[in-house]
Amino acid sequence: MGTTTILWMITTPAGTKYTHIIPSIECSGEFLVTETEGSDYTGGTSLAVINRNRVGTPSVAGTIVTRTPAAGTTLGAVTLRTERVGATSVAGKTVSSGNSRGSSEFVLKPATKYIISVTTFADVYVTLRLDWYEHTDKD
Repeated sequence: MGTTTILWMITTPAGTKYTHIIPSIECSGEFLVTETEGSDYTGGTSLAVINRNRVGTPSVAGTIVTRTPAAGTTLGAVTLRTERVGATSVAGKTVSSGNSRGSSEFVLKPATKYIISVTTFADVYVTLRLDWYEHTDKD
């Protein structure tokens, strides 16, 4: 049994467009999730995002999500949340973290990088869901 860490980076748009986000992580075993703000990481694989507003011409999301950013010296200056969930050697079980709007939603700072780091403690599957919307201060 070994540990593995995977990183996702969320980069918010500059200006007056605010990202409200609720992260949700599911894993088939024990994991540690840490969410940080103010990373200097760069790079990674860009992930496709879909605007769920399907009325008219869908607007382009300003929030950028990348997987496995690599170059940088800090995951973040501020830790927003850290939580260890589940247990090792629990075959066939899925454990999750997040998903409650009241306790998991963040309004993110513009022009800021955030890191979601998930460390697993066995050979397991991890799913990250990011439910977010953007609005301007005039919305």
